[in-house]
Amino acid sequence: MPNTFATPYDDSFRGNVPLGLTTPLYPMDPPAVPGTTIQLDMKFAANASGNTLWWVNNETFRADFEHPMLLLAAAGNTSYPNPGWLAYNVGNSSSVRLVLTNLSVNNRSMHPMHLHGHNFWVVAEGVGEWDGTVNLKNPMRRDTHILQPGSAELGPGYLVLDYETDNPGVWPLHCHLAWHVSAGLYVNLIERPDEIAKMKIPQNVYQTCKDWTGYKGVDMVPEIDAGV
Repeated sequence: MPNTFATPYDDSFRGNVPLGLTTPLYPMDPPAVPGTTIQLDMKFAANASGNTLWWVNNETFRADFEHPMLLLAAAGNTSYPNPGWLAYNVGNSSSVRLVLTNLSVNNRSMHPMHLHGHNFWVVAEGVGEWDGTVNLKNPMRRDTHILQPGSAELGPGYLVLDYETDNPGVWPLHCHLAWHVSAGLYVNLIERPDEIAKMKIPQNVYQTCKDWTGYKGVDMVPEIDAGV
């Protein structure tokens, strides 16, 4: 058995293992230059009704049970007028860089950010203004990684993630703390929409949507919080 060592308890920040200590056994490098870069600024603030929500680029997510986004994309519709859907169409870019910033510097809130459909490379993280430096030599790969809380002294927390767009679909990126996602900390990433439109949707999926439409036509379906 290997020797183990105790870790001092620290309740101030339950963070990630330092990136310098995490080298994947199977080496993979991200693309040298991302095809698309998306900036996502997150904050905790009240809406017009005084309810405190999480916001991404000054919008808070609200699901629309009437319009499943994947079915819309499969029908060739990727233009969504409702900003509350927080949809980002990356088109046919070969790769994406997500630059996440945690602008809430006073409440010490961190966010375990989870991306569906992919593993991403963690190419940079820290507190303060990101200076553009990235590690492209076999960086850590994950599907969930903590966006650090900001600091009143140093500035916002930041997290920079790269991933390859090799899985067409409408993929959620969200905080994995339940009350954070239910309060709007969620975005949709539309990947390779031309290929989505060519996909054959299984009959059982269409039937489920048909059954849902029939059900909500006779019984009101309450949408709690953000709907997720």
